[in-house]
Amino acid sequence: MDVRTGRTAAALAAVALTGALAAGCTPTTDEGAPTPSFTSPSPSPSPTQTYAVPDTIEGEIARAVYTPDGGTDDSPMVETIASDAVAADMLFTVRGQCVGDGVDYSLITANVGDSGRELLSGTLVCGVEDDLPAQSSVYEGLVQVMLGSTDDVDAAWVAVVPAS
Repeated sequence: MDVRTGRTAAALAAVALTGALAAGCTPTTDEGAPTPSFTSPSPSPSPTQTYAVPDTIEGEIARAVYTPDGGTDDSPMVETIASDAVAADMLFTVRGQCVGDGVDYSLITANVGDSGRELLSGTLVCGVEDDLPAQSSVYEGLVQVMLGSTDDVDAAWVAVVPAS
């Protein structure tokens, strides 16, 4: 078969198929074959306010901020800051905001010789503005906020502050 003849036949078949589809003809399917089902993901909760990382909050003890393109090469970046120490039996709470579904966080000890011990953990749900319940600890010293997987958020910040 001549290559030009093969190309011409393929082009004519494509034109015929396009014409049939334009005329409203659709290919038939096997009635016994299962119909494919597609499920779209549930929409993310919409925030009730515009996402913004605040300046240091009054009395702020620690914070973590996830920025999807905050790294030097526009790579994801999590920044953690320990601003102050918690006092034993001091009541503190967690505030934060995120875009997406939610992000897990943990508050860990950051004193030299006693670092990495978890004091509390939880999940910040995006679109919910309430402070989380007040907590206290017998621990006294520096703390650090750590974020868990950021797969379900586009941006997030979490701060530990004295309970009001």
